[in-house]
Amino acid sequence: MNAQRGFTLIEILVVVAIVAILAAIAIPSFRAQALKARRADAVDLLAELQLEEARYRADNPTYAGTALLLGIGNRLTTHAAAAHYTITIAGASATGVTLTATARTGQDQDRNPEGGYCTPLVLTINGGSVSKSPAGCW
Repeated sequence: MNAQRGFTLIEILVVVAIVAILAAIAIPSFRAQALKARRADAVDLLAELQLEEARYRADNPTYAGTALLLGIGNRLTTHAAAAHYTITIAGASATGVTLTATARTGQDQDRNPEGGYCTPLVLTINGGSVSKSPAGCW
C-alpha cells in the first residue's frame, strides 16, 4: 500500500494564516520599540550636550551657541542619534540655551504614551532650570 506523504492545501493555508496573524502583531510592536530606542539615543545626546553646556558656561559669560564652541567637534553628526535626528543649538545667551532634536527619516512617527508625537525633543536651560518637552517623551 502506498501511503501518500505531504501536507494538504488546508494545512498549508492554516499555517500561512497563523504566520500572518503573528506578523501583524509583531511588526508594529517591533517598529514601536525601534522608534523608542532611537528616541533614547536622541535623549542621550541632548543630556550630553546639556552637560557640555554647563561645563562651558562655568568658564564663560554665556552658553555656547555651536558644537565647535563646546569642543565636541562633529559629535552632532557622528552620534547614533544623528542618523534619525537633526540636532540644533539655538538661543545661546548668558542665561540659557535651547537644545533641539528634530526627527527625520521616519522617526517623526514616534509617539509618546499619551498619544502625542515625540518631535521635536526640546531641552531648554533657562536661568539654571531645565525644561524638557514634550513631557511624555523623556
